[in-house]
Amino acid sequence: MLNGFAATTPRVQKDLFRYTPVEGLSYLFIIVFGLAGIAHTYLGFKYRRRYLVWTAGLCGYLEVLGWIGRLIGAINPNSSSLIPYMLNSLFTLFSPTFLLAAIFMLLRDIMQRLGACYSRLNPRLYGRVFVTCDIVSLWIQGGGGGLSAVKDANLSKIGGYISLVGIIFQLFGLLVFITFAVEYFWRYFKDVPLQNKPSEMYYRSEFTRRVRWLTTGVAAMTLLILVRSVYRAIELAGGYAGKVAATQWLFVVFDAVMIALAIWVAIILHPGWLLVESEEQNMAVRPQYSGEPQPQNSGSPYEPRSNSSYSLRPLKPESA
Repeated sequence: MLNGFAATTPRVQKDLFRYTPVEGLSYLFIIVFGLAGIAHTYLGFKYRRRYLVWTAGLCGYLEVLGWIGRLIGAINPNSSSLIPYMLNSLFTLFSPTFLLAAIFMLLRDIMQRLGACYSRLNPRLYGRVFVTCDIVSLWIQGGGGGLSAVKDANLSKIGGYISLVGIIFQLFGLLVFITFAVEYFWRYFKDVPLQNKPSEMYYRSEFTRRVRWLTTGVAAMTLLILVRSVYRAIELAGGYAGKVAATQWLFVVFDAVMIALAIWVAIILHPGWLLVESEEQNMAVRPQYSGEPQPQNSGSPYEPRSNSSYSLRPLKPESA
């Protein structure tokens, strides 16, 4: 059961945080997340991947605000202001939601490149469906995080419950997303397209080295955020006065480090230089799939699209 703050109203930062934040770590993560936000903004505009500006980039900037709150709490541990704790409580809680939205859209781009016919959902729906779930989770967590910082112990406890619901909802959505992603790649590598899709969705592109790196990056980011979400669920289930919430190194390792690694993976393995437009010529097009069993040894299931650049010529080795 969630435990609220102590019956006495906390007056200083070390009572609110349940420890004194480390000043050096605060500076470190302000720099790490600030640079990440700037990098995503630059790369997003340069490579016309603007969705990464308002997802991964915004995550970096909001994390900076959260860590500024921790820095103020470290510098002024005896301050009675609620602002530092509220900055930390709100922004470190829900800013990864924006990074998760970036993951959904990156997988959408990968699916559109490799072949939409292997996806349970239309790839375009990944952004709409899962980002909508992300936004709902964001509002729930934001509301709970705000209540958790108030002086009233009962409201603080309610805020903890609300934040826990938001995290669990986000975790559920992430697990559904992972399930769809696993099915997609199983179908792609086994070449088992789904039936009754629009004819324009039946194509298949080579799993090039660049696409493989981007897929690896998305998988790594997903795993890192999954670990962070599980940690946050455990933390909130124990309450803001619980042992997990009162242990600083757990927050640093399983929240800050996980998000920092994920946001920088999205920079190092950026789709701007991994989803190269010129590679689209290696895409082969499947005739409209009727769902009927295909005869054995009938030749390639793919054919060139008329009046297009797609062909059945042997795929050229990818240049380094």
